[in-house]
Amino acid sequence: MHEKQKSKLESIIDYLDRYKDLMIKATDAVIDQEISDYPIFVIHDGSMNLGVSILQDEELAISISSLEEFSTKQLISDDRIKPFIKIYKDPFHYFCLLVTLLEKPSFVFAPRKKNDPAVSN
Repeated sequence: MHEKQKSKLESIIDYLDRYKDLMIKATDAVIDQEISDYPIFVIHDGSMNLGVSILQDEELAISISSLEEFSTKQLISDDRIKPFIKIYKDPFHYFCLLVTLLEKPSFVFAPRKKNDPAVSN
């Protein structure tokens, strides 16, 4: 990831901090209701029809989806599911984000706690 994209990604993650409580509630609901053990937040410009929209503001939109939906819609091929699960971080410590607002859409694991480092894959 080049510096410009990395900088934009860091700005997006910082911006999402204001919605952390909402994202925690959404993650916990997906897991507690046994919808999925692999929630994925899709960060987009409002034009994507994926998951359930939980927020749209002047800067971005957030939808919550799951690995299962990504598989059903063939956004992740069957042969990539096991490797994805292997790198998936504990959802009680990290948010899994698919950030589509970048030059190249990227999966990132952003910490639920502000001072923990983000991890991109």
